[in-house]
Amino acid sequence: MLAIGSNPLAAHLIGFHVERTRVLLLAFSGLMAAVSGICAVAYLDTAGPTGGTGYELSALAATIIGGVKLSGGRGSILGVLLGLCVIGIIQNLIVLWGISPNWTQGVSGIVLIAAMTLIWLTRRGGGAG
Repeated sequence: MLAIGSNPLAAHLIGFHVERTRVLLLAFSGLMAAVSGICAVAYLDTAGPTGGTGYELSALAATIIGGVKLSGGRGSILGVLLGLCVIGIIQNLIVLWGISPNWTQGVSGIVLIAAMTLIWLTRRGGGAG
């Protein structure tokens, strides 16, 4: 996956089946989406079209906090899990402090912007020297 994602032409030249691997990865992604949908329906006892509204921002924030670059490249599952823990802790603190749950997405967005700014500043500072 890393070879195909980094340079598909080079991966093809060394013998990887690029298109077959992409199709298999997309099929696996669809399977995992179906499994997560089944789990969500089992947990929420409903299958409404707005059942997962708001989760996308938390998932994106957890991914970026975990160190995955939006422009592609490498990331780690452990980093994403740690980012997910950070987002979960922040969301739980919102509830524990008595802040309205409507602020959850706003706080997740602020954390996401702060993480992206920190990444930008560290890359900018590291590349200047």
